[in-house]
Amino acid sequence: MRVNGDSMIGDGIYNGDTLVVVEQPEVTSSDIAVVAVNGEEATLKRVKCEEEMCILNPSNPSMQPQLVPANKIHILGKIIQSGRIFE
Repeated sequence: MRVNGDSMIGDGIYNGDTLVVVEQPEVTSSDIAVVAVNGEEATLKRVKCEEEMCILNPSNPSMQPQLVPANKIHILGKIIQSGRIFE
């Protein structure tokens, strides 16, 4: 998977980086997850769900966490490796 955006720069994940993702339907709040919201394009965030709501936390200080109903998110997997390819 290739990153398009800067929401996780605090974790050293930059626009254009290549990621290795393990497909799994659940993650812990310390994992960086690939998440689809409302069936749309995937995003990278740390996810913390409590009851009916989930908080999607970016690691970019210029961005705010998103509060999303749990039934609107689909966790696609967990990032296990990030790197850059210089072409």
